Amino acid sequence: MDVKVVAFETMGVIFPEAHMVKNGLMKVLPHHDYRVVKHFYNLYTTGQLSRDEFWSKLNVQNFEEIERRFLDLFDVDKEIFDVLNYLKQKYILGIITNHSKEWFDYLDKKFDFSNFFSVIIISSEVKARKPDLRIFEKFLEKLDINSNKVCFIDDKLENLKAASQLGMKTIWMKREEQSFPFKPNFVIESFSELKKIL
Repeated sequence: MDVKVVAFETMGVIFPEAHMVKNGLMKVLPHHDYRVVKHFYNLYTTGQLSRDEFWSKLNVQNFEEIERRFLDLFDVDKEIFDVLNYLKQKYILGIITNHSKEWFDYLDKKFDFSNFFSVIIISSEVKARKPDLRIFEKFLEKLDINSNKVCFIDDKLENLKAASQLGMKTIWMKREEQSFPFKPNFVIESFSELKKIL
C-alpha cells in the first residue's frame, strides 16, 4: 500500500475494548441510566462540556478516584507495541480518536503513546466526533499531506467510510460483527496482520 501515514483509533483498536460507556463508565456508575451517561459522554467528547461539568451532570463529586478506576479498566492490545515499533521505522504514525483530552492524557502518560505517534487529534479539542468529516480534515491539515497517502484503522465501519470519502485508505480492525454497508480496503483481526499489509 502506497501510504506515508498510518492513523489509528484508540478505543476498539489500540485498546481492544471499544465501549467506553457500556463497559467502562457503567461499571463505576452502576446505578446511573446508560442513556443519560452516554448523552453527557458525547457532549464531553465533543468539547461541549468540561471535565468538571461532565461529572457534575452525573452528580459525581470528588470524581478523581472514580475516574481513575474507570480509565484503569482499559488495557492496550498485547501486540500493539511490537507492531508500532515496526511501523514507526517506515511511516508517520497518528491518532484520530473520539475521546476527551483529559482522559487521553491519562492513558498517554500510562502507556507512553507520544513516543510512537507524531500527530494526535482528539475529538474534544476539535469539537467533532467521528464519523464527522471535520475531525479527519483537522488531521490532514495538521500533517499537510494528501489524503491518499494516509491509511486509517478503526473498529467501526461507519468511521472508515467517512475517512474513505476524503480519500484515505482504510483498514477495519474487526473486533465484532457489523452490518454497516461499507467495504474497507483491508480487514484484520489482529495487529500482527498489519505487518503483512503495510
